[in-house]
Amino acid sequence: MNKKCLGIFRSESGKVVRKRIFMLLSTIFFISLISFFLIFHSPGEMARLIFMEKAHTHYATDADVAAFAKEHGLNASAVEMYFRWVRHICRGDLGNSLITGESVLLLIHRALPKTLGLTFIAFVFQLLFGFGFGFYGAYRPRGLADKISEYWGILSLSLPPYWLALLLLWFCTVCLKWTFVLGYHGFVSLWVPGFLLGVLGAGGMMRLMKSKTSLILKEGYIEYAVACGISKHHLLFGHVFKNALPSVLAYLTQSFIGLLGGSVLIEKIFSIPGIGLLAFRALEVKDIFLLSGIILYLAIFASIVNLLSDCWCIKLDRRSENALYQR
Repeated sequence: MNKKCLGIFRSESGKVVRKRIFMLLSTIFFISLISFFLIFHSPGEMARLIFMEKAHTHYATDADVAAFAKEHGLNASAVEMYFRWVRHICRGDLGNSLITGESVLLLIHRALPKTLGLTFIAFVFQLLFGFGFGFYGAYRPRGLADKISEYWGILSLSLPPYWLALLLLWFCTVCLKWTFVLGYHGFVSLWVPGFLLGVLGAGGMMRLMKSKTSLILKEGYIEYAVACGISKHHLLFGHVFKNALPSVLAYLTQSFIGLLGGSVLIEKIFSIPGIGLLAFRALEVKDIFLLSGIILYLAIFASIVNLLSDCWCIKLDRRSENALYQR
């Protein structure tokens, strides 16, 4: 079994996976480095902001701030603080929040289920609308699904998400009296913002699915299959969808990562205590370890999802192996 695994790892596909893993580790390192130094040099005195937040005051003397910074090691340089943070990471810890003193991993794992739930709901709606209208619109050109995929594919890229989120929040709370939409009252509070995220993200998938399906339907082997009398169901899902799947899978991976990052603004507007709201609060008081830990955690999560998607694309379509190897 070990020899078999080693043989696979040394094959051409294994070389691609090794290269992608190296790129993944390099990407994570540079994201941690750049994000940490950008947060450290962002406007605002970190020690003063954290002291005022912990003391619940709007004013702090220079002497109090200096004593607080010396006590908590906030008077160190950016390089010293970064390597102190890296030492925590090497032990499997992202450090502690400068405000609450709790573990960053504990805070992230407490907020992560809300963000993943919101992202999952948005992903399902995006898949339903994007795949349905795009696939059927290409199969039935100049029909209703074709027109919806064409117009909404352009509108979804033009409409500002925060404006639609505020408009939807006003409509649900004022007109429909849905108080569960604002804040978190269980899984039901995630449906409305998840629907908004999913519908907005469905436009790009509609256009991709429509264009890819239209090209495949014009292929010679599809015309030959029709001439042989293959049923429509087998033709669409056994041939057309199977050949469009690698491109759709690659887009869905990037879309899932985009939804994960796009939920930050939606969580702020709808007051959902997820990763996004936690990051906003850390940014307001310049909690460098918490904010850098959130960015690094999401970067690792997104990189692993991207790596798994590349491996699956290689399995579905061997032609994608050369494309990935040449990156």
